[in-house]
Parts: sequence; C-alpha cells; structure tokens
Amino acid sequence: MSTNWAVLKQYARIFTVVVPKLLWQITFGIFITPKETYHQLERILELKDLFQQDKHLKSKSINDICSGDANVRDVVIIGNYHTDRSSDTRQLKELSSIAFLCRAMSFNKIFEIGTFVGRMTRIIAINSGKNAIVYTLDLPQKLVPHIIGEFYHDTDESERITQLYGDSTLFDYSPWYNEIDFCWVDACHDFEFAYSDTIVAFKMVKDGGWIGWHDYRHSAPWAGVTKAVRMFNSIIGGGIIHINGTTTAVLQVTADMKNKVGSV
Repeated sequence: MSTNWAVLKQYARIFTVVVPKLLWQITFGIFITPKETYHQLERILELKDLFQQDKHLKSKSINDICSGDANVRDVVIIGNYHTDRSSDTRQLKELSSIAFLCRAMSFNKIFEIGTFVGRMTRIIAINSGKNAIVYTLDLPQKLVPHIIGEFYHDTDESERITQLYGDSTLFDYSPWYNEIDFCWVDACHDFEFAYSDTIVAFKMVKDGGWIGWHDYRHSAPWAGVTKAVRMFNSIIGGGIIHINGTTTAVLQVTADMKNKVGSV
C-alpha cells in the first residue's frame, strides 16, 4: 500500500508541474513564445521516436537484427562528445548500434553520404574491419560553414578515410556500384534528396550488404527521410527495420530485392 501511495504521489507531482506548462504552451504559448513552444513539442515527438515502437517498420534491437560475429560484445565510441554542437549524431544508442553493426559484420568497404563534421565517419571506420576503407561525401567546403570531417582529421582512422565532395544528387557513384558493404545515408533530409540518396545507396551496396539511414523519425510521417524510407520499403517489398530506441533504420540488401527492383 505504501508503495502504491508513493507512486500516486509521484504521478501527482508530475501532473501538477507538467500539464499546466503543456496547456499554456499549446494555447497562449503558440502566440507569446512560439519558438519555445515549437521546441517543446519537438521534444515530445523525439521521445516518441526513442521510446515507442514503429507501427510501419518492425522495431528491433540491433542484437536481434544483426547476425554477425557472435563474439562481438564491445564497441568503440570515440570523440569529443562533451563539446556543445548542434545537428550531429549524439544519441549513445544510435552511435553504439551502428558501431555494433560495423563491428559484428566487419565491413571492408563503406560509403557515407553526408560527412558533416565526421564523427560518425570515424566511428564507422574504427569499428569496421581492420583494413576497412571509408568513402565519405559532402558538399564542397566553400558551400558549408562547418569544417567537413574535422573530427576524423589527424586521427589514426583518417588514413583509411577518403573525403569526396559534391552534390549527392549529382555525384557519379558508378565506380562503387555493387561494391559497397555498408552505406550510411545522412545528408540532406528533404524528401527528394533522401530518396535520391536511398536509390544510389541501393545501387552501391552489394548482395548481402547493408544500408543505414539516420533521422528516420516514425513519429513524424511527414519528414523527408521517413517518407523516403517508407516509400522505398514498399518498393522492395519490405525488409527495412527500425532500430529500437533510435531514429535509425537499417536494411540488409538481398539478391531478391535487387532482382525485384531492377534498374530503379
């Protein structure tokens, strides 16, 4: 009884603090502090992404998705994640899930669409095969305010990373068709770009290889990456899986998918 009473008291405290704030923000806050209200509602959707199952794709743990080396237990997460910076991958579950996939499957040839500052680039490189090569594409340096790939520069992994430059919708990917073990898609999140990047990722990844998408948000079906991933999933007849507790989706490409889609 005392335990139940303690739980009820905790619920009451949360209710009396949170509900009035939410009611204010979705009424007066929309007009008085619109920016703050927007960010608060965004946080609510992000929590749904991280803690609810996806009704469209299957949500699974990376351990249940990946059937690679059973002896792999630990992953390497390295970098100065204690520094403040917006718009890069920081969720530990997301970072460690992709690191585990790379480590368990021991990828040798990887292509990343969307370098940004290069944190994920380095994590992919350090967790893949010992002699793995990572090709990573971003816009020309003069077109962006950040330093492209700065977090893998001057590291041991940089020797195995090749930086490429260009618009992802115009770049010539043909030298990598059916050559790539893993393609990580994390560039422009607008639908047209995300879908174009998905198509070229599918062309580059060989039979048995993998594709991963960042910022797949099942709480926001209108979002560009979400729309692109779901549309492509219907074209290939299913197979893309949402990694539980993340905004990441992955696909292991099969020969049947290649035959079914043909020349997309």
